[in-house]
Amino acid sequence: MNPHRPSFLVNMDEMWKLSKDYVLLVFGRKWFVVSLPPILTTVAQDIVLVLQTPPQDIRLAQYFEPPPVLFWSSVFLGASIAQFLIWKDERVARKALDYRMKGFPLICPAKVPLRVSTVSVGIAVRSASGQSLIDPRDLLALYLCVRNEPKVPSSEATGKTITATVTFQDEDGRELFSMAGRWADSPQPFQRDMSRDIVEIVAVDFAIGQERALDIVLKHPEDVECYASNNDNAGYERLRKPEHRLPQGNFLCKVLILGPNVNSLIMFRFANDGAGAGLRFGEYWYQNQLETEPGADVFRPDRS
Repeated sequence: MNPHRPSFLVNMDEMWKLSKDYVLLVFGRKWFVVSLPPILTTVAQDIVLVLQTPPQDIRLAQYFEPPPVLFWSSVFLGASIAQFLIWKDERVARKALDYRMKGFPLICPAKVPLRVSTVSVGIAVRSASGQSLIDPRDLLALYLCVRNEPKVPSSEATGKTITATVTFQDEDGRELFSMAGRWADSPQPFQRDMSRDIVEIVAVDFAIGQERALDIVLKHPEDVECYASNNDNAGYERLRKPEHRLPQGNFLCKVLILGPNVNSLIMFRFANDGAGAGLRFGEYWYQNQLETEPGADVFRPDRS
């Protein structure tokens, strides 16, 4: 063996195999980075071999003892470059995803999200003689108004087959019941073709900037109680479905709005003031749950 041959070249194959396995394991996504250590190592070997037989008065080979640092430096450099490239790709992918999400439909409260209106409805009743009559009535109705306001008006920004689930709680936080929501401008139940899927009524589309109202509760002014309102009420006398009955008092309403790339939660308070009085609404909260950490406790309503 040449006495000036650096000792680290003897075990170079074993060292390269070890480093190669490490780079493949940790940075396998960047296969071309694996070629960097052997290239740099080969260059270092060539330099050392040239310096093995210098003129007798110049002994530079000693400066390369022990030069394993060259090899491991190249491994470190290759790993660092691979790590940077991985970070860069993930950053670019995240920015692309963030931009795409800005073009998703965003169903959020309208500028005037809650309103109580007097509506005139014709209610089918039977007379004492058994005849079917239409009894015109003025009812109080509470609506939640929402709007599609995407951050970027992209081709994916139209909301498709958007549904709502409405849940009622009493003022102590106990859940009373949930129901499928009814969009106020959807066809009335008696107008529905029974041969068609019910989804055509309960699910609607939202164009960019479109606003829709959701039925929440209705009330006969002379009644103490009010009733949650959806398509099911049409099958009961004077729209009073017993399972939807809400007594006099304060309530918390949760509305979950779902669809492709849509997951919005709106909560608000309202009150039924009893016979001869109306419906009142209070504060509301909104959260786009696509932007919320899983399991996060977003809503903490102030009960004061």
